[in-house]
Amino acid sequence: MIKTKGLHHITAITSDPQANVDFYEGFLGQRFIKRTVNFDDPSAYHLYYGDAVGTPGTALTFFYWAGIPDGTRGSGEVDSIYYAIPPGSIEYWKQRAETFLVIQEEKQLPFGETCLMIKDPDGPKIGLVEATVDDAVQHWADGPIPHEHSLRGFYGTLLNLPEGGSITPLLTVGLVYSEVATKDGVTRYEATSWPGKFLATKPCPDMPRATQGAGSIHHIAFQAETDAELMALGKQVQNLGVATTGLIDRQYFHSVYFMTPASILFEIATDDIGFTIDEPADELGEHLMIPRQYEHLRTSIEAHLTPLSLPRHKK
Repeated sequence: MIKTKGLHHITAITSDPQANVDFYEGFLGQRFIKRTVNFDDPSAYHLYYGDAVGTPGTALTFFYWAGIPDGTRGSGEVDSIYYAIPPGSIEYWKQRAETFLVIQEEKQLPFGETCLMIKDPDGPKIGLVEATVDDAVQHWADGPIPHEHSLRGFYGTLLNLPEGGSITPLLTVGLVYSEVATKDGVTRYEATSWPGKFLATKPCPDMPRATQGAGSIHHIAFQAETDAELMALGKQVQNLGVATTGLIDRQYFHSVYFMTPASILFEIATDDIGFTIDEPADELGEHLMIPRQYEHLRTSIEAHLTPLSLPRHKK
């Protein structure tokens, strides 16, 4: 059986692209690596953040539709996203959060890790988890965070499951995660490598169903090395009776999508293309990169997009 290495990327929805850039690049120090538009709707921004080159397991992306209403929290959604930070970095991030007026709360995760919970401007919960992990990311040397405290890619994510929404077979058979343990109602699953090794689920039968909007996580994606692995993982999912899309070309990776019984959209995405296919590594995020099928509409697309000022260019 083919095993996913772990999380590839996570995609959310923002209500304010400039505040989004200021938070993720300016505060968290994640490099803004790609400025493009939604492959299915070129009227909407699609913004990407990651390490220096957008290594799989570091990429957090955002859709923006002007005027979209706020999402509501509940079951059937991604509850929170966690990044790994080096041991001893909590105090650095506490002070930085105070400076940037970011809401913060130190807590302990069910499996014992120390975590600083913060909120992005739209409300999604972001956890910074002190952990010793394989340093498989590429530090953004020109960013605002020193290497000794910088984010090391995703630590994991927590999913709120509705009643009757078990996804254990999808995780353990379809994607071949290992089930680690359950504590305080949270079950942890482990993939094969960093970044993005952990995923956790929590049954929330008494919560109302979540609705998507600004502040919601739209979907999460898992790694496949190549197209061959992508299709093999998709077949493993199909064998569980879950319908998948065919291969979809997202330019920076190829993808297969499927809806889980928990009403959370999953994607499998390839590692073998990357974000430098249309932009030099030292210029990532500087230019509006239009998907090939919409390039002929560049002038009208640019006219309707909100201008962005990157924190890297501010004094």
